[in-house]
Amino acid sequence: MLKWQQYPVSKIVRSCSQFPAILKEIPDYPKKLYFKGKLDIKKSHTLAIIGSRRFTAYGKQVAENLIVGLAGYDI
Repeated sequence: MLKWQQYPVSKIVRSCSQFPAILKEIPDYPKKLYFKGKLDIKKSHTLAIIGSRRFTAYGKQVAENLIVGLAGYDI
């Protein structure tokens, strides 16, 4: 079992049909994405929080507050 498979996350690679096309417009876009929840590439509004695996307590708090503040919006 790979390490990422030990967690409740999914993975897609850029050759997958579900890989968001908009990301391919970024120079040096990621080769793979790990995500929680449902990936809906048909939605016009999406949000991704990208950061370090070694986050600080402050960074974690800011991300959590941002997510709570956006809960309920159609993103």
